[in-house]
Amino acid sequence: HYIEHCMVLYPETKKIIETIPQQTIELIFHYYKSNQSNVILQRNYLLFRLLYDTGLRISELLNLKVNNINFDSKTIHIQKTKTRVERYVFFGEETKALLNKYLLASSLKNYILIDFVTGEMLKLDTVHSICRRLRNEPNIEKSIRPHMWRHTFATKFVKLNGSMEVLRLIMGHSSLKTTQKYLHIDKDHLHKEYFRLNT
Repeated sequence: HYIEHCMVLYPETKKIIETIPQQTIELIFHYYKSNQSNVILQRNYLLFRLLYDTGLRISELLNLKVNNINFDSKTIHIQKTKTRVERYVFFGEETKALLNKYLLASSLKNYILIDFVTGEMLKLDTVHSICRRLRNEPNIEKSIRPHMWRHTFATKFVKLNGSMEVLRLIMGHSSLKTTQKYLHIDKDHLHKEYFRLNT
């Protein structure tokens, strides 16, 4: 009974959801825009642009195939999902241009994000090492783990007053309760609002 009593007194703590600051994202994009000399750098840039535009889980992104993409409507059909429910996500004009350039340069027929040494689908370990290496490049101190891009996408969507139900469908959550954790407001926004009202 003591444990039950404690559970009533101290409900589960809601962790602050970590997101990637916009400034860090811009640094990363700027770094890759200036470094497009080979297909591997193009692939890495595309990886981050797609994470930023779509809010996909990294496993879903790595399973993307060329035939999942509709360039006209800038839509991606996600077939391999965590919940086993297929869905659609979308991407912007800049990502479309990058995707076109990359596919022309790499002549891929199956998976989009591949290891150019083995020809196989890119592995999660490789993505983590890309993230780690990147942190040494353009003075990026913040963590940029793949899942943080998903959190960042959802937080940005909420901040722009996007519909929670639309966000649920894009994120592929089976319950709205999962999506509602993104109703938190990030620290920078709180800071700005506080000092706007208290100067």
